[in-house]
Amino acid sequence: MTISEEQWKQVATDLTCFYSRAEFRFGDMAITYALQQRTVFSNAIMTYINGDFDWEWCSKEKSHPAQRFLNTKWAYVYDAKFRKNAKKLSKKRLKAVGMNPDLKYEIFVPYWTSISSLIRHLKKIDGLTIVERQSHG
Repeated sequence: MTISEEQWKQVATDLTCFYSRAEFRFGDMAITYALQQRTVFSNAIMTYINGDFDWEWCSKEKSHPAQRFLNTKWAYVYDAKFRKNAKKLSKKRLKAVGMNPDLKYEIFVPYWTSISSLIRHLKKIDGLTIVERQSHG
């Protein structure tokens, strides 16, 4: 069953309150996103798979099914100062030493800083279902 636009709006609303959760199912995995404090001055939506998180999932070397629910970031291999100085070298010299100052690598991070980017990402995953919250009363 696909997730309706109204349900996506409810997920966005739910993830604006601290410690509220949005829960999904994908096969036998329970995926939970919760708005939490990331640092003293910033918040983020944390990803939990089956109620847990393991930093091993963030490794690009090891493939894990949970990676499809994590955020993908790109980072430079070299810092900005080094890249600026390296770009002053000729292209011939850079090629001779086998260096690309703009070389990047991909990493997975367990948090999302934007609700809209999280929802855009989740909409691309076929077979994802939302877990309806039980009302207590």
